[in-house]
Amino acid sequence: MSALVADGEGALAGGRLTEAAERFGAALALDPDDARARRGHARVATTRLGLTRTFVPELPSSEGAEGKVKALEGFDVDEGMDVRRAVKVPARAELEGGPGHLKPGDSYTVRIYLRNQDAKKKRKVRIVNLSVHRIVNGQDSSVAVAWKPLEVKPRERALVGSLSDRWEDDVTSWLLVVRVIADGGDFYENRLVWK
Repeated sequence: MSALVADGEGALAGGRLTEAAERFGAALALDPDDARARRGHARVATTRLGLTRTFVPELPSSEGAEGKVKALEGFDVDEGMDVRRAVKVPARAELEGGPGHLKPGDSYTVRIYLRNQDAKKKRKVRIVNLSVHRIVNGQDSSVAVAWKPLEVKPRERALVGSLSDRWEDDVTSWLLVVRVIADGGDFYENRLVWK
């Protein structure tokens, strides 16, 4: 049994995924609770996914600070209606992740930028907070990201923060949700999906 697991680990290290899957599968047939065989089997599955998936940013969104919204002419506004305010300064959160394809144990980095799109009024965006959540295999966790308060000038793209981590052994789904919060409560959100 340990020879099957060792053979599987060798095949995985050599990039022979079919052989590795067969060895780990045979080991698990003998002992379904063997931790090394289960981890190896998970690493094979994650490595296969990593060959076809990469980080893809979604479309950014923004939302103005909460507050009372006056009646809108021509619209019937009821209490259950979800009305959102526009942001004071047009901007968008941009995310870049790499490397392109990951396998278990690889290091990856995500950079968080804010692009100020205000060309007319020439207003700055003053960043006062950053919220980052990572959802791996459906499990949501808050991520601490080092950042500093800063002002982003019109037409400027500023690095707000970055995070680096190690790709886990058993990843079937991965999503990073980033919210850049500006002075006054406006926020700029984007998501980075591994797909």
